[in-house]
Amino acid sequence: MRLRGSGLFEFIAQWFESLAVWRRTRAQLGQKRRSLARANARQRALQSQFEALEALQAQTKS
Repeated sequence: MRLRGSGLFEFIAQWFESLAVWRRTRAQLGQKRRSLARANARQRALQSQFEALEALQAQTKS
């Protein structure tokens, strides 16, 4: 036996499920962005350290 108006409950349940999927996807994208930002910052720091070492080497050779 099917309850009257249960289609509305199914619709609401599907809506909440799609909302949960959307939120998970957004969270994963945010996590990927943060990971890329950290990797980029590490790369810039390493590049800066390398340039500082090169400048120090150039000073000691002079």
